[in-house]
Amino acid sequence: VQTCALPISMVSLLLKNKLDLLEKLIALKSKNQIAIELHDEIGHNLTLSISLLERMKDPELRKSIPEGSIERMLEEGMLITESLTQESHRPILGDYLQEMLESYILYLKWVGIRVDLDFPEQPLRLTQNGIMSLYAICKEAFSNTVKYGRADEVKVIISHRKRNQEELLELRIEDNGLGCHRIIEGNGLKAIRARVERNGGSFIYDGNRGFAMVCVFPLQQISEVTV
Repeated sequence: VQTCALPISMVSLLLKNKLDLLEKLIALKSKNQIAIELHDEIGHNLTLSISLLERMKDPELRKSIPEGSIERMLEEGMLITESLTQESHRPILGDYLQEMLESYILYLKWVGIRVDLDFPEQPLRLTQNGIMSLYAICKEAFSNTVKYGRADEVKVIISHRKRNQEELLELRIEDNGLGCHRIIEGNGLKAIRARVERNGGSFIYDGNRGFAMVCVFPLQQISEVTV
């Protein structure tokens, strides 16, 4: 199956160069909100596209990747972003987040990463801003796993709990990859921290056994209806 006019190795190299340039540009403007958004929406798709192209070099692995998958991934990302930037405070059910993630997880499966989702039985009514924030954080974590983790399993757990009298939403993401004992926050982790803190939450991570991160949000910040 021919997916592009240029050889796959050449396309992969071009995308890697563009991703490297993007990272350098963002580093120069790391405090700029537009730069963070660019990293989220462009960097993730470039990273996953590169991984898909790398697997396409192997004739056996290539059989499991449907034709046009890269184009579909980029188009879906644009549609999701467009829909979520409208009426950002309208409440929607949390299972919409699960549907969005399941669509993205399909592409991760094609690069050899299995993702397990664990959501509350009773869907939370989150604002579109809340949905967008959680979705972007998950995509960032997935992107880091693809680029650095060498993991083949990721768990995403969203739970609702109370601390004293405060309603909280906890997002936990962990993989079985290499981990890292000394973690330096790059653009990806900085973007996650910025999103969490904008919603009044806290963010911690650990790289001793694979990589695990926990984001905790006051539920009232990202939901109009508490459980």
